[in-house]
Amino acid sequence: DLKELENLDLRILLSRKDVSYVNTNLEMSLNWFLGFFEAEGNFYVKIRTTDPVDLRIAFKVTQKNKPLLKKIQSFFGFGLIQVERPEIWKYNVEGIKNVTTKAYSIFRNHPLKGKKNLERVKFLSIIRILLKNGHKTTQGLEKIQKIQNWRGVFNKHPNE
Repeated sequence: DLKELENLDLRILLSRKDVSYVNTNLEMSLNWFLGFFEAEGNFYVKIRTTDPVDLRIAFKVTQKNKPLLKKIQSFFGFGLIQVERPEIWKYNVEGIKNVTTKAYSIFRNHPLKGKKNLERVKFLSIIRILLKNGHKTTQGLEKIQKIQNWRGVFNKHPNE
């Protein structure tokens, strides 16, 4: 009867523990990661105009499933697993040196399939400025800010 079903549902809910599952036999690949990143990842660039100027750059994947992020970290051999917020973890690759040497090679020749591809292109453009130490000049920082603020054709609605 309905009451028994409701009681069973409640017992299952109360006894349920969130268990993250990662198939240890899962073959990680760059294509798998790129698809996963498109759904769960972000590029991050922030310029603080303090004295001295502070530029933060990173890419991250946010997820409840910490073992999966550890598998990604193991696949690449770099990056950190950190707490993003309670019960949410992030695989994080941060800093100019890490991003220019590691992220550039991951994303350079691998377009993403959706709207995040515009963010990838902007991120790579900023990395190219960093590789030339352009972030150490006022003109370079201004160029980075223009790239960040550029909305591109992907953000326009067809009726605009």
